[in-house]
Amino acid sequence: MMRSVAFVLAFSALEVLAAAPVGLLPTKIPDRSDRERLLVSVRGLLTDQPNLSETDVDRLINSLSAAQAESPIARFASAFDEVDIEFAAPELMWIREQRGAYVHSGRFDNSQEAVERRNVFRTAVAALTGRRLDALAQRYVAS
Repeated sequence: MMRSVAFVLAFSALEVLAAAPVGLLPTKIPDRSDRERLLVSVRGLLTDQPNLSETDVDRLINSLSAAQAESPIARFASAFDEVDIEFAAPELMWIREQRGAYVHSGRFDNSQEAVERRNVFRTAVAALTGRRLDALAQRYVAS
């Protein structure tokens, strides 16, 4: 159980250490009133679909509104790249799937290989955290 919690905490730390997500709609459609008109228009199209409930339409509109300009995997990979830690995007995708499986269903792959992969990830996040702290300390000393 402790390793599971440590893994989820490492993933949460990576989410904080990676660049903040930037919304896709504000990036592509900077004017707020234009974005609102787009969402009203899309909502109208979705509402016309007989198989979609009001809850379905709300979820789709919320997903569209929350879409990010850059995928979380790309942001995570960039965070590692910035401090010269190699961590491949496909491995980060697997890590994200493991985190989702654990957080949403309480289970994930407990094979020896999976445990080792999660431990490598935890070690990489610890190294990323250490390097970020070192950079902050250097900036503080330099100022």
